[in-house]
Amino acid sequence: MTQQRQKEVKGKKLYAAPLIEFLNYAPGQSVSSLLSIILRDQTHKDVAQLQEQLIADLLPLTTQASYQDADGYLQALARKLQSFNYPLRFSSLPADKDNPFGDEGRNARALLGHDQKLHKWGKHQWVFTPSFYGIDRDYSLEKKLYLFVAAGLQHGELSMLRRCQHCKVFFVADEMRQVFCSRDHARSYYDAPERAAERVRISREERAREKRETN
Repeated sequence: MTQQRQKEVKGKKLYAAPLIEFLNYAPGQSVSSLLSIILRDQTHKDVAQLQEQLIADLLPLTTQASYQDADGYLQALARKLQSFNYPLRFSSLPADKDNPFGDEGRNARALLGHDQKLHKWGKHQWVFTPSFYGIDRDYSLEKKLYLFVAAGLQHGELSMLRRCQHCKVFFVADEMRQVFCSRDHARSYYDAPERAAERVRISREERAREKRETN
């Protein structure tokens, strides 16, 4: 995970992939073609400042929170996204299960819900949907990156945003309980000497307590 850009979770395209890649970006690191275009002509200082801002804005998503705190945070984030005044665009997405566009059909069908239905024409199907994910070349770096925040929130991807407790890399988890980007990092974290000593201390305290309770 630390050496590869995360583009999918369980075979599904990530709409927020450029955002996750940016959160983990370091100067001199190779990046995807899309992020390369987004970062073109940007100074290291501007990139670092926006990265710090995004991490501060999104880090709460990686932790547990009360309903009141979570709702207040999401409302504030919605107001911030609204402040960018993104124009509404419409897209017609091929949605045949075996369409010639490959995964595009599966991704389009993933948008279906109570407010989004298929448009059927003859033997074929489309998803006709409003969105604001088109990136204008005149957008600021901040406005471009927060588009992917909006996409990740709308598609539920950022509900699975995590920061590996071992390497501190951001990633989108496969399941709710996942807190490490890989099994190797989970083992490395728990096998660290300071945590091994802590486990020994806790184990001794538990045995001592059990002994007192049985006497």
